[in-house]
Amino acid sequence: MLSVDADSFITKKMEEAACLLARKQIHPIHAAVSARDGNLSFYLSSEKRKTFEQSLVRPVSDAESYHEVTVPGLAFPSLISQLQHPERLSLIKMDIEGAEAAALSAVPKSLLDLDGPLWLVEINPGMLKQFGASPRDVTEKFPKESFDRWLLPKHPHQDSEGGTAPRRLSADEKFDHSIYYNLICIVTGK
Repeated sequence: MLSVDADSFITKKMEEAACLLARKQIHPIHAAVSARDGNLSFYLSSEKRKTFEQSLVRPVSDAESYHEVTVPGLAFPSLISQLQHPERLSLIKMDIEGAEAAALSAVPKSLLDLDGPLWLVEINPGMLKQFGASPRDVTEKFPKESFDRWLLPKHPHQDSEGGTAPRRLSADEKFDHSIYYNLICIVTGK
Protein backbone atom coordinates (compact mmCIF):
# COMPACT_ATOMS: atom_id res chain seq x y z
CA MET A 1 0.00 0.00 0.00
CA LEU A 2 1.27 3.44 -0.91
CA SER A 3 0.31 6.38 1.25
CA VAL A 4 1.23 9.63 -0.49
CA ASP A 5 1.13 12.97 1.29
CA ALA A 6 2.83 16.29 0.62
CA ASP A 7 3.01 17.06 4.34
CA SER A 8 6.09 15.41 5.84
CA PHE A 9 4.34 15.50 9.25
CA ILE A 10 1.57 13.22 7.91
CA THR A 11 4.08 10.96 6.14
CA LYS A 12 6.04 10.58 9.39
CA LYS A 13 2.82 9.66 11.24
CA MET A 14 2.10 6.99 8.59
CA GLU A 15 5.64 5.61 9.00
CA GLU A 16 5.15 5.46 12.78
CA ALA A 17 1.78 3.71 12.36
CA ALA A 18 3.24 1.17 9.92
CA CYS A 19 6.06 0.45 12.37
CA LEU A 20 3.71 0.21 15.35
CA LEU A 21 1.41 -2.15 13.45
CA ALA A 22 4.39 -4.09 12.04
CA ARG A 23 2.99 -3.67 8.52
CA LYS A 24 5.79 -3.82 5.97
CA GLN A 25 3.30 -3.47 3.10
CA ILE A 26 2.52 0.18 4.03
CA HIS A 27 4.87 2.52 2.16
CA PRO A 28 4.46 6.21 3.00
CA ILE A 29 5.78 8.56 0.31
CA HIS A 30 6.44 12.25 0.89
CA ALA A 31 5.18 13.81 -2.35
CA ALA A 32 2.26 15.58 -3.97
CA VAL A 33 0.19 13.62 -6.49
CA SER A 34 0.22 15.72 -9.65
CA ALA A 35 -0.18 15.68 -13.42
CA ARG A 36 3.59 15.39 -13.94
CA ASP A 37 6.77 14.61 -12.04
CA GLY A 38 8.88 17.47 -10.69
CA ASN A 39 9.21 19.78 -7.70
CA LEU A 40 6.14 21.77 -6.70
CA SER A 41 5.25 24.53 -4.25
CA PHE A 42 2.92 23.29 -1.54
CA TYR A 43 1.21 25.34 1.16
CA LEU A 44 1.29 23.80 4.63
CA SER A 45 -0.67 24.88 7.66
CA SER A 46 1.43 26.10 10.56
CA GLU A 47 -1.12 24.39 12.81
CA LYS A 48 -0.53 20.63 12.40
CA ARG A 49 -4.13 19.71 13.29
CA LYS A 50 -5.51 21.80 10.42
CA THR A 51 -4.66 19.93 7.23
CA PHE A 52 -7.90 20.27 5.25
CA GLU A 53 -6.86 23.30 3.16
CA GLN A 54 -3.24 22.32 2.59
CA SER A 55 -2.83 22.45 -1.14
CA LEU A 56 -0.76 23.30 -4.20
CA VAL A 57 -2.69 26.60 -4.18
CA ARG A 58 -2.32 29.10 -1.34
CA PRO A 59 -5.55 28.93 0.70
CA VAL A 60 -7.82 31.94 0.29
CA SER A 61 -9.01 31.96 3.89
CA ASP A 62 -6.48 32.55 6.63
CA ALA A 63 -3.59 32.66 4.09
CA GLU A 64 -1.09 33.96 6.67
CA SER A 65 -1.42 30.68 8.59
CA TYR A 66 0.19 28.78 5.70
CA HIS A 67 3.78 28.61 4.58
CA GLU A 68 5.22 27.49 1.25
CA VAL A 69 7.46 24.43 0.98
CA THR A 70 8.91 22.60 -2.01
CA VAL A 71 7.81 18.98 -2.39
CA PRO A 72 8.37 16.37 -5.08
CA GLY A 73 5.41 15.98 -7.40
CA LEU A 74 4.67 12.49 -8.70
CA ALA A 75 2.23 11.54 -11.44
CA PHE A 76 0.33 8.24 -11.33
CA PRO A 77 2.77 6.35 -13.63
CA SER A 78 5.65 7.12 -11.22
CA LEU A 79 3.57 6.14 -8.20
CA ILE A 80 2.42 2.87 -9.78
CA SER A 81 6.01 2.00 -10.68
CA GLN A 82 6.80 1.94 -6.95
CA LEU A 83 4.32 -0.85 -6.26
CA GLN A 84 5.75 -4.34 -5.99
CA HIS A 85 2.60 -5.83 -7.56
CA PRO A 86 0.75 -3.09 -9.48
CA GLU A 87 -1.64 -5.67 -10.91
CA ARG A 88 -3.01 -6.20 -7.39
CA LEU A 89 -3.98 -2.56 -6.92
CA SER A 90 -7.58 -2.73 -5.75
CA LEU A 91 -8.36 0.71 -4.28
CA ILE A 92 -7.27 4.27 -4.91
CA LYS A 93 -8.42 6.96 -2.50
CA MET A 94 -7.70 10.47 -3.69
CA ASP A 95 -8.20 13.56 -1.53
CA ILE A 96 -5.77 16.17 -2.81
CA GLU A 97 -7.61 19.40 -2.11
CA GLY A 98 -8.69 20.44 -5.58
CA ALA A 99 -5.87 18.93 -7.65
CA GLU A 100 -7.86 15.77 -8.42
CA ALA A 101 -8.72 16.71 -12.02
CA ALA A 102 -5.10 17.53 -12.85
CA ALA A 103 -3.77 14.32 -11.26
CA LEU A 104 -6.41 12.22 -13.03
CA SER A 105 -5.22 13.58 -16.39
CA ALA A 106 -2.09 11.42 -16.01
CA VAL A 107 -3.80 8.18 -14.92
CA PRO A 108 -2.74 5.21 -17.06
CA LYS A 109 -5.63 3.61 -18.97
CA SER A 110 -4.94 0.32 -17.18
CA LEU A 111 -6.26 1.86 -13.95
CA LEU A 112 -9.54 2.70 -15.67
CA ASP A 113 -10.18 -0.59 -17.45
CA LEU A 114 -11.97 -3.81 -16.53
CA ASP A 115 -9.24 -4.92 -14.11
CA GLY A 116 -8.85 -1.46 -12.60
CA PRO A 117 -9.29 -0.59 -8.93
CA LEU A 118 -12.20 0.84 -7.01
CA TRP A 119 -11.87 4.64 -6.88
CA LEU A 120 -12.83 6.93 -4.00
CA VAL A 121 -12.24 10.52 -5.08
CA GLU A 122 -13.04 13.69 -3.18
CA ILE A 123 -14.91 16.36 -5.11
CA ASN A 124 -14.71 19.77 -3.47
CA PRO A 125 -16.20 22.25 -5.96
CA GLY A 126 -14.63 25.27 -4.25
CA MET A 127 -11.13 23.79 -4.19
CA LEU A 128 -11.43 22.47 -7.77
CA LYS A 129 -12.32 26.00 -8.89
CA GLN A 130 -9.02 27.29 -7.45
CA PHE A 131 -7.29 24.96 -9.93
CA GLY A 132 -9.47 26.08 -12.84
CA ALA A 133 -11.38 22.78 -12.76
CA SER A 134 -14.93 21.67 -12.09
CA PRO A 135 -16.56 18.55 -10.65
CA ARG A 136 -17.34 17.45 -14.23
CA ASP A 137 -13.59 17.44 -14.98
CA VAL A 138 -13.31 14.72 -12.32
CA THR A 139 -16.44 12.70 -13.11
CA GLU A 140 -15.73 12.54 -16.86
CA LYS A 141 -12.63 10.44 -16.11
CA PHE A 142 -15.04 7.72 -14.98
CA PRO A 143 -17.57 7.33 -17.84
CA LYS A 144 -20.98 5.94 -16.92
CA GLU A 145 -20.59 3.27 -19.61
CA SER A 146 -17.67 1.74 -17.69
CA PHE A 147 -18.30 2.67 -14.05
CA ASP A 148 -21.06 2.44 -11.49
CA ARG A 149 -20.74 5.95 -9.97
CA TRP A 150 -22.02 6.95 -6.56
CA LEU A 151 -21.96 10.33 -4.86
CA LEU A 152 -21.73 10.67 -1.10
CA PRO A 153 -22.36 14.23 0.20
CA LYS A 154 -20.06 14.89 3.16
CA HIS A 155 -21.22 18.28 4.52
CA PRO A 156 -24.63 19.14 3.03
CA HIS A 157 -25.77 22.75 3.18
CA GLN A 158 -28.46 23.25 5.84
CA ASP A 159 -31.13 24.23 3.34
CA SER A 160 -30.53 21.27 1.01
CA GLU A 161 -32.55 18.08 0.92
CA GLY A 162 -31.15 14.57 0.80
CA GLY A 163 -28.71 14.69 3.69
CA THR A 164 -25.66 12.47 3.48
CA ALA A 165 -27.28 9.44 1.87
CA PRO A 166 -25.27 8.01 -1.04
CA ARG A 167 -26.93 8.30 -4.43
CA ARG A 168 -26.06 7.43 -8.00
CA LEU A 169 -24.32 10.23 -9.83
CA SER A 170 -26.88 11.75 -12.17
CA ALA A 171 -26.11 13.34 -15.52
CA ASP A 172 -27.55 16.66 -14.31
CA GLU A 173 -25.74 16.76 -10.93
CA LYS A 174 -25.15 20.39 -9.95
CA PHE A 175 -22.76 19.73 -7.02
CA ASP A 176 -24.44 22.53 -5.06
CA HIS A 177 -25.98 20.52 -2.23
CA SER A 178 -22.85 19.94 -0.12
CA ILE A 179 -19.48 21.53 0.63
CA TYR A 180 -17.76 18.45 -0.74
CA TYR A 181 -18.52 14.91 -1.83
CA ASN A 182 -16.90 11.53 -2.13
CA LEU A 183 -17.25 10.00 -5.58
CA ILE A 184 -17.19 6.21 -5.55
CA CYS A 185 -16.44 4.60 -8.92
CA ILE A 186 -16.72 0.85 -9.41
CA VAL A 187 -15.74 -0.80 -12.70
CA THR A 188 -18.87 -2.42 -14.17
CA GLY A 189 -17.20 -4.83 -16.59
CA LYS A 190 -19.07 -3.57 -19.62
